[in-house]
Amino acid sequence: MSEADVVVTVGRKLDFSLGYGSPAVFRGKPAFVRIGRSFDELAENVAADVQVKGDAARVLTALTKQDPTPREADS
Repeated sequence: MSEADVVVTVGRKLDFSLGYGSPAVFRGKPAFVRIGRSFDELAENVAADVQVKGDAARVLTALTKQDPTPREADS
């Protein structure tokens, strides 16, 4: 966890087993992506860089259908 660039949680809080998202555990300020069914699963401990409230299976299915090809930023 100390070398993570991105941390993705799916349907769970950042609890004791994940060090509550603490910088002592996740060094280097990784991006946090949180997917949860309720705001309760998303709101505790560390603010997410990206958070999605929804059914985890549906969210992950939708994400896997996206084109992963990098694109140029719009000018």
